Amino acid sequence: MASRSREAAARSLGDALHELPVAVAVQRLDEAGSIVCLNEAFTRLFGYTLADIPAVSAWALRAYPDPDYRREVFEVWDAAVDRARRERGRVETMEFRVACRDGAVRDVLIGAAVTDDTLFISLTDITRRKQAEQELATGRRQERLREEARRLDREQKLTMSLAATVHEIRQPLARILLETQLAIERMRDQSPSSSDMLGHLEDMLAESQHAVEMINRMKTLLRTAEPERRPVDVAEVVMSAILFTRKLVSDHQVVLEPSGLEQAVRVEGDGVQLQAAIINLIRNAVEAIVQSAADRREILIAVRTHDQTVEITVGDSGPGMSPEAIASPLPPTTKPDGMGLGLFLVRTCVENHGGSMTVGRSPLGGAEVRLRLPRNGRPAG
Repeated sequence: MASRSREAAARSLGDALHELPVAVAVQRLDEAGSIVCLNEAFTRLFGYTLADIPAVSAWALRAYPDPDYRREVFEVWDAAVDRARRERGRVETMEFRVACRDGAVRDVLIGAAVTDDTLFISLTDITRRKQAEQELATGRRQERLREEARRLDREQKLTMSLAATVHEIRQPLARILLETQLAIERMRDQSPSSSDMLGHLEDMLAESQHAVEMINRMKTLLRTAEPERRPVDVAEVVMSAILFTRKLVSDHQVVLEPSGLEQAVRVEGDGVQLQAAIINLIRNAVEAIVQSAADRREILIAVRTHDQTVEITVGDSGPGMSPEAIASPLPPTTKPDGMGLGLFLVRTCVENHGGSMTVGRSPLGGAEVRLRLPRNGRPAG
């Protein structure tokens, strides 16, 4: 009679478990780790039946095919079960990644209740919740990058305006200085008595020299601006620059192919300055391609790590630069009518970070700009 009563109770419990909407497995705490029941919700969720996983060992191999992850899971799980058995308590829910029969991988919360010889295990699928959280985090990250891009755009426009002003003023001012000096020399030779005119010209020369000094100070300020020092993810900086220039690239039907952005690569520096440098390189590359009417419209951006440095390369399929332009002490330019101001700012930014910039030929046939940054925030040597 007692045996029939236990069998009836077991059948009743099995029927109740099958009606539950949550996935449940029942495991005997014997040496074999026998699994004696899987409810219908379990089979719907994971695809496994008792024939597939009659014991915990079979479940382990199927649900956690990666041996390192399987070992990690069961070190934590077995310790929690042993503790629950000693204290006659519960196994608190833990999050694991479970492989299903059809090959899908689900994020699952797994917990258990312990009796003397049985483990009642509940499994809750949180895959959709995790995906929603990831999408939300990605959306927030992209919005942060867009906000940084807007702030950078404002700061960059101000810096570019100042640099362009310096550049534009230097040429006519140099001519004024030269013409004034020549006029003074001619007047001294031809009309030494015209002291008033000489004095006026000498005053103009002094004022012009003062203006040149002011401009040189402004140029020095641009060169030596100290970047904010903090950990910066170079991969994220490059991704944000790509996001910022996405419309420009798309409007001109240029294909931009990044590589090496899968993992975080950190340096000590100023993310705003570095982002401005990458944006300048992308813009230069697009303009070079468009102005040269290149048949192939492509830009390659790569991030590579070395022991002491991080390397960023931006190459394009434009016309490239002549060896004379590359060897020139003036900033080279990839654009037919450019003055090299964009690359001047890029070089200034990289040198502010203790790095270096070199210009050469891209595998695509155009120009390639290579930036090297020290990983420890100090100049590479």
